Amino acid sequence: MWLKGRRQERAGLRGRPGAAAQTRRPGIAPEIAAVERQIEGLERDRDATDSHVPVGELDPALRPETLPAARRSLWDGLRMIVYRAETLVAATVAPLLGQPATVRSFVKALHQADANVLPDDDAGILRVQLLPLVTTAQDDAAAALCDHLNAQRTIFPGSGMRLEFEVLSAPPPEAP
Repeated sequence: MWLKGRRQERAGLRGRPGAAAQTRRPGIAPEIAAVERQIEGLERDRDATDSHVPVGELDPALRPETLPAARRSLWDGLRMIVYRAETLVAATVAPLLGQPATVRSFVKALHQADANVLPDDDAGILRVQLLPLVTTAQDDAAAALCDHLNAQRTIFPGSGMRLEFEVLSAPPPEAP
């Protein structure tokens, strides 16, 4: 059993009724002592184990695979593009939300938000409708971001359709 499990077992034994009076209950004291000896042995084993193992000493099946240089460069480039895009979104909505922590959590919530994507072939528009976010402040910031993005008149690649963004309004609260 793992160290954590033994510690939980010891805590359970100590929590039994009458465990405080171990000398009067002959069955509990030996059990607790046995578990404590096991815990000490597991802690010694843990302390004797190296916390860092060189990759060369690992079994080849357990070694982590490294990306080839070309793929790693592509991956790093994509991560930089995403980070810069998030930074631009954060800079656009920062005046509306205030604190930097609030801005970053908004950007994170925005990327995880649900949306409807509705193509309108006749009008040549690809409409993205964001569903309401958690707070009205986030909805207002998202609406301002949508206005900013709509002003760019971006064409969705490969489709020839112009992107239009909007935030759907939240339904009114139900009356009690």
